[in-house]
Amino acid sequence: MKATLPLDSSLLELLGDLNREYCAILDAEFNFLYLNRSYRNLMESMGYNPKRGLSLLDLFNNDTEGHSRIWLDAFKKLNAAHLQYQFSTLDHWPKQETRIDAEVQMVMESGEVKYYAIGFDELSDTFLEHRFNQLKIEFLAKAIKVQDVDELMWVVVDELLSKLYLPDAMILLRKGNVLVPVAAHGNQRIAEREVAVGVKVPFSAGITGYVATSAVSYMTADSRTDPRYIQQHFEAGSEVAVPIMVRGKVFGVIDCESDKLNYFRPIHQDLLERTAEVLSVRIEEMTSREELSQLEQRHLAIINSTPNSFLLFNDKFELMSCNSAAYRAWRRFTGVNIKEGRSFRSLIPKDFSEHFKQMAAKALNGNHSEEYLSWKHRNRDFQLKINFAPAKDREGQIFGLTMLVEDVSALYNANRALRTQNSDLEKSNKELDQFVYSISHDLRAPLSSIMGLVNLIENSQHLPETKLYGKMLLDATESMDSYIRNTLEYSRNKRFVIEEEEIDLEDLIKEMEQKFRFIPGYRELKFSKEFEVSTIKSDSYRIEIILNNLISNAIKYRDVSKPESWVKLKVSSRENHWEISVSDNGLGIPKAKQAYLFDMFFKVKSEHPGSGLGLYILKEVMDNLNGEIIVDSKEKKGSTFTLLLPKKN
Repeated sequence: MKATLPLDSSLLELLGDLNREYCAILDAEFNFLYLNRSYRNLMESMGYNPKRGLSLLDLFNNDTEGHSRIWLDAFKKLNAAHLQYQFSTLDHWPKQETRIDAEVQMVMESGEVKYYAIGFDELSDTFLEHRFNQLKIEFLAKAIKVQDVDELMWVVVDELLSKLYLPDAMILLRKGNVLVPVAAHGNQRIAEREVAVGVKVPFSAGITGYVATSAVSYMTADSRTDPRYIQQHFEAGSEVAVPIMVRGKVFGVIDCESDKLNYFRPIHQDLLERTAEVLSVRIEEMTSREELSQLEQRHLAIINSTPNSFLLFNDKFELMSCNSAAYRAWRRFTGVNIKEGRSFRSLIPKDFSEHFKQMAAKALNGNHSEEYLSWKHRNRDFQLKINFAPAKDREGQIFGLTMLVEDVSALYNANRALRTQNSDLEKSNKELDQFVYSISHDLRAPLSSIMGLVNLIENSQHLPETKLYGKMLLDATESMDSYIRNTLEYSRNKRFVIEEEEIDLEDLIKEMEQKFRFIPGYRELKFSKEFEVSTIKSDSYRIEIILNNLISNAIKYRDVSKPESWVKLKVSSRENHWEISVSDNGLGIPKAKQAYLFDMFFKVKSEHPGSGLGLYILKEVMDNLNGEIIVDSKEKKGSTFTLLLPKKN
């Protein structure tokens, strides 16, 4: 967008000072003079046309979400003594609520306001992830030159924590059984490199003490209600703390607080944990200088291995070292805490111990081995790629072995889901081919009959023959109608989403009885109903398909040789499901054919009328409803179909 005024050097300097992803400059009347591309795209997504002359006041009058109100409230904080104001708040963007870190500036000339400037960054998970990756590179470049641990903590604070929009951050290091604050950002920092809170925190006290004791990260959305919280310099609304692990032990804790409730999100904990991982690697390097010879061996092993979970064992199968990723992953995979000096057998689940030892022995003999294993811990399934390799010193002599573990569960699950989808697709295509072929063939048969009967009627001179032909014509038409109705039911069940609603089954059955009376034989049987419960919650269209198929089948396949034919409908409620049963004393189904009842186009007897789709569609509908069908049938005695419909679909 072009500004109403040329971007002179003062405006360019103002934009440079902002250094924000979203920037805009307004005149003294709050008219937009300039919007950068990011802000312009945001305005367009909100439904505004950011053309020249657009006013923040116009936005305010039409803004139902509050975006413009944020800036008007911020401008009220500015005056001749305070030309800049920074803040963090929630902003309402299209379809989401987004936290932003923002600032406004005011430029005055001769005692009058000349310009206003707006700048802000979106603190979304994606943005914080991207920013962390950028800051991490800059931090590593400076950290590699630092040889003092306390100085390293200040570099972390200045180059990472202070630039991740964390309100207050503190690093505490372990000194015996207490935690001592060594570096801070925000309210807890009172000078260039001085911490306000000088209190030593016992391992058993507060959230930081809990993290130091358990070696597990902790986040609370409301510190005031958390029994572990201890107030220090101000009453925090929310808090997150993560341990800094070095060689399997807690070296320190990174602790962040905010006076706002629910301020921290999982991304904050994740980024702090990754910061702790970066710290632990650097600290280990700094504190291991006196073990230079061993460190060289370990570094060579690490360099020659993968960046995944890494464990280094000596030739006595004792753990010499592991990376931070291995420490975290091993707790997740096995629940075992990794410690240097532990035996190989104590770290491996019993089911894999002997097999892993054989792989380790091969590594000591100079051989590499790789396997994919299914691993289960605490009801979680993991798919792991395991590598064993010999660990060699700079002379090429084998002094131990490396074990590399990569979690490939996501890839495995994705491949399995893809295979399942391909299998379902092949099944659907096969069924579709069969369906189209059979339907086209079976629809043509009644049509041919209808055309032939019409021709006979036209040429017949006898009334009895005409009636007979008319009856045959009706049967053929009903047959074709059955095929078409079943086709529509199959299609709708496949395509339409489930719509749950309250269904009055008594009313539904009354409506259906009006249709049943046209089915030959309905008037010759007794239809009884028993409702322990008359109302259920499900998809009414699909329930009607189910009941129509079962009751119409009971009517069509009644046993005319019996003195009385009957159909019984019973509806009852169980703890987790509704139970609907349809029973009859009809022809029954031979036991040998019951396994094929729900196959497409299956008919107990080929000469029976119908498409053979009814029970197949019934099964498809029940599958969609997450229901179950139980069939109990005896030939020449009758059948009972019991439907179990879950109350929570």
